[in-house]
Amino acid sequence: MRHLVVITALVILTLLPGCAQEPEETNLLVPLGFSSAPSNLVKIPTHATNLEIRIKGSARLIKRATQEDLTYLVDLYTDLALDPAGTASTIDPGIYSIPVMEERLPLHPRLAITSISPSFITVQLERKLTRRLPVHVPYTGKPAPGYTALDAATDPMVVEVIGAESAIGSLAWVRTKPVDISNARENFKKNLPLDLDFSGTVNASTTMVTATVPIVETIVTQSFEDIRITAQNNPPQTTIMPPTMEIKVKGPENILKKSGFKERFRIYIDLEGLAPGVYVRRAVIELPVGLILADTRPELFTVTIE
Repeated sequence: MRHLVVITALVILTLLPGCAQEPEETNLLVPLGFSSAPSNLVKIPTHATNLEIRIKGSARLIKRATQEDLTYLVDLYTDLALDPAGTASTIDPGIYSIPVMEERLPLHPRLAITSISPSFITVQLERKLTRRLPVHVPYTGKPAPGYTALDAATDPMVVEVIGAESAIGSLAWVRTKPVDISNARENFKKNLPLDLDFSGTVNASTTMVTATVPIVETIVTQSFEDIRITAQNNPPQTTIMPPTMEIKVKGPENILKKSGFKERFRIYIDLEGLAPGVYVRRAVIELPVGLILADTRPELFTVTIE
């Protein structure tokens, strides 16, 4: 009789609301991982970085699943190689669709998977290249007036870049982040990062270079007209024709643009020891230090001594 009462009580408890646990369902985001990529290929990043799975089971197991660090691992070599017993070189560049396998999801066996999205993982593989490329430093801003920035020298001058063919195949050089040269008047050095996306499919032998930026005076060529020719050691009644000349001078812009600068030119013809008569002579042109004579008009002058 006592046993009958116990059994009856157990039956009643199981029939009471809330005593029997109904299975629960929830969605999980499972990050994708990739391994065993062929050494001669590069996996191109895609937008799909997670699997969305729906699971069903007891509240306790579902709670445990949500707290676990789950990852779905795609073994590129096993999943793609035409001959798994051979070498990875049997895998060619291309776009592949790899089916998702439930057994690879590290879940408790008493949890049921009711759906998986996406059911296929798209993987793009490209040929891996290794290239040695020169470093180029771009500038922003302008130096101080009268100064020019020459191409920067970098240490190292060349970097080795490894990456997907689509990313580095057409590169002529590797750029750094830009350098601001606003109002610069002298050389300076700066450590600069390479302007490459290292989070994707590209790696380099270094991520930083030291750039030396040369700042020099701007050299221009300027014409000066109507400069009078003087006579040195000249007898009385001497004429020079034409009496003026035009010269072109090359030098720093800040110097040549100064007001009244041509007054510093000394241009003359030395007539010492010449008897009366008519002569053809060249003028002596003396310029301030740092300037170069680029051209003269005319080159010859007629000197008449009466």
